[in-house]
Amino acid sequence: CTADFEVTVPRGTKVTGENGSGDLSVEGVAGMDAKSRSGEIKLQDVTGDVKLDLTSGDVEISDLTGKLDVKANSGDIQASGLKGGPVSVETSSGDIELELAEANDVRAKGTSGDIEVKAPGGGYKVTTETRSGDVDNELGNDSSGSHSIDATTVSGDIALSSGITTSGVVFVALLIV
Repeated sequence: CTADFEVTVPRGTKVTGENGSGDLSVEGVAGMDAKSRSGEIKLQDVTGDVKLDLTSGDVEISDLTGKLDVKANSGDIQASGLKGGPVSVETSSGDIELELAEANDVRAKGTSGDIEVKAPGGGYKVTTETRSGDVDNELGNDSSGSHSIDATTVSGDIALSSGITTSGVVFVALLIV
């Protein structure tokens, strides 16, 4: 027997709970603290800290203002539009893709999988380690940087870049002589 549930809460409510099996999709809340044994988790437009503990399943997060803490045994972790707090993600088997909207501390740890971090330019203290894979660090390593990026995996590639595009208005002035 299976059932689908749709729960509506006031915007800005913090969500906590446990999920045995099934997908979760959450939008517009003020933080989340959840455990899930199996299923995909999608979060969007969250203003508050997020803590997720997963056994199996992919995580997709967009537009988070707050601290991010994800631990997964198996599954990909993809997060974009991250600002307002440090980022700590860990998966035993799966890829990690992080895109920061503003400079912050990042800890990304994998066992088997690639790690990709896109961050705004600026000074970062960078530590990378992979036993079987390549490291491409376009951010450099600034020992006096105000933020740190620590990316480690046993088997997989690590890519750090500043390829961030931000939304906003671009003014172009044309001078005709």
